[in-house]
Amino acid sequence: NGFPGGLVGRVNLNNVGYNSNPIDPAIANEYNRQIYNETVMAGVGISSKYVGNDLEVDVSINFYESIQEEVRVTIYIIENEVMGGTQQNYFSNNAGFENYYYYPKPAQMSNFVHQFVLRKAATDILGDVIPAESVVKGSTFNLETKTVDMSNYRPENSYIIAFIHYPMSGSKEILNAQQVKAGQ
Repeated sequence: NGFPGGLVGRVNLNNVGYNSNPIDPAIANEYNRQIYNETVMAGVGISSKYVGNDLEVDVSINFYESIQEEVRVTIYIIENEVMGGTQQNYFSNNAGFENYYYYPKPAQMSNFVHQFVLRKAATDILGDVIPAESVVKGSTFNLETKTVDMSNYRPENSYIIAFIHYPMSGSKEILNAQQVKAGQ
């Protein structure tokens, strides 16, 4: 309620949030289920290159299983080390948060550096639909090349994240994801 919580692979986990232990058992169990116990239904590959200030992104998806539900692909451009203005620190000297990193920090932090900032969605923000005839075992879907103007971002700190997932009207679960440095 007002503090960020979290999901793993968009799977809703109970009791996940700022008051949880450093690694909530629900997070660890879901992580282990997804990484070690679940068969991957599809693989995601990313290739990108710079052409001037533009970043050209190609994503290919190999399906290892046929999927009956609608599947989407979403591409985000993120940037690290983004200098911000003043950041309010609600943990500062707040009783009950003594073990948190930001507890001893000032209530107002100047020149706060942000990590994993979403800069641009190269697809629809909720994903582009993958045609049903492409979501079959043994097929490869190549998304049309996406071009992103990177002139306002720092390429050395920029990354591409591509993920395939069920739509917002469905389970919202991410089936697989990949991340690469922009230009690779």
